[in-house]
Amino acid sequence: MKSSVTCKEVNRHVYNITIQHVNAFISVCPVCIHAHPQIPKSKGVPCPIHSGEFRDCMQIDGIDYCANERRNVYGQVMRWIMVVKDHFTGLCYLRAIPNKNAKYVCFELNSLFGLIGYPHIFHTDNGSEFTAEQVVGMLKRWNQTKMTVTGRPRKPSDQGSAEIINRLVKRVMNSVLASEVQKGKLCPSWTKQILWRS
Repeated sequence: MKSSVTCKEVNRHVYNITIQHVNAFISVCPVCIHAHPQIPKSKGVPCPIHSGEFRDCMQIDGIDYCANERRNVYGQVMRWIMVVKDHFTGLCYLRAIPNKNAKYVCFELNSLFGLIGYPHIFHTDNGSEFTAEQVVGMLKRWNQTKMTVTGRPRKPSDQGSAEIINRLVKRVMNSVLASEVQKGKLCPSWTKQILWRS
């Protein structure tokens, strides 16, 4: 469009200028390049969340340990690890929960955020245990300015930071449990490891 307009204007003053000549000139013209810079496309999140201080954004996700369920110190069977990560510092909190139910998530978040403070942005995946009215209502009650961000369905890349932490937690937990087995403990409990390390 702009090339044809430029070509028409140039041909009013100079004879025999084609659209190819105009396109070649525009591709090296410093004014045109400065006005319309070519920004290469980059991979990653289309709109990343920026946080400037502690508790600006907290990301939450769950790790499935149903295949390796263990009893905690109170005798209750735990099947999931809830991972809460501060986006700014990278600080990670782990909590063992019996299942992915909103009431357990709400209780653990209430105790955790009661200790460290409530986040401004609460970033979760689309799981119903995180987006339930019980959890969102509890957060709104304690922090009126809180914003909830949920990822798109079946898009783990929206939770990329939390997914990386999940892999790290699994790797560390497996190595700790393997060292406990080498020490002679037959069935070490990962719930106790969480209590000692969170």
